[in-house]
Amino acid sequence: MNEQYDHALLIPAKKKSGRSLVITVIVVITIRILIMAGVLWLIWQLGDPPEIFGNPPLEIIVDPSTEDSHSDNVGFELPAQEMIRFAIFPSGARFESYYFVLSKDGVLTCSMGVRTSDDITQSDFLESIEISADKRLNADDYDTLIEMAYVLDASGYKLKIIEAEDSWNIALVFNGKIYETDYWIEDKAIALIDLADKFIELSPVGVNIHGWS
Repeated sequence: MNEQYDHALLIPAKKKSGRSLVITVIVVITIRILIMAGVLWLIWQLGDPPEIFGNPPLEIIVDPSTEDSHSDNVGFELPAQEMIRFAIFPSGARFESYYFVLSKDGVLTCSMGVRTSDDITQSDFLESIEISADKRLNADDYDTLIEMAYVLDASGYKLKIIEAEDSWNIALVFNGKIYETDYWIEDKAIALIDLADKFIELSPVGVNIHGWS
């Protein structure tokens, strides 16, 4: 007896009816789909979502025209007690300049007054102060600021202030680096502007970012 077999399914080939063959094909295809789905699910759990799901890995948006604009944005060390230094100020005036210092013990200080220059590394950034206050942040708020600063630090931003009239500039010092940009730059410096917004939200002094006429 030399009965022929379908080696893929290990059943006698002559005993398969047309209907059973269709069912078998459907079962095989279904198994393959389930295996593929399982592999994709495993990839999803271990790394970034595959692009076939319509969610490509997040990319940091950097303005190419400013990529080399801050060759001097590294190498400045804050005083030992300071964690982050931040300022937001009008582009066309020296008054209404807000200057923040976050200390390593969780105290956030904000002063508003007339600035000496646009250089946030100066210890006398404000030449005169109209109002100043500080508050101790809770652990969650402090950790949020630090985490956002590390996201910015890891992004590789090298941004310069966009020269714009009647606008607001922001400057920040963290981990030996200086970051600067225009507050209304839209989507060009998302991580930096998000961090600026968090400082404004937590500020012990009301920050009035208004338009100019």
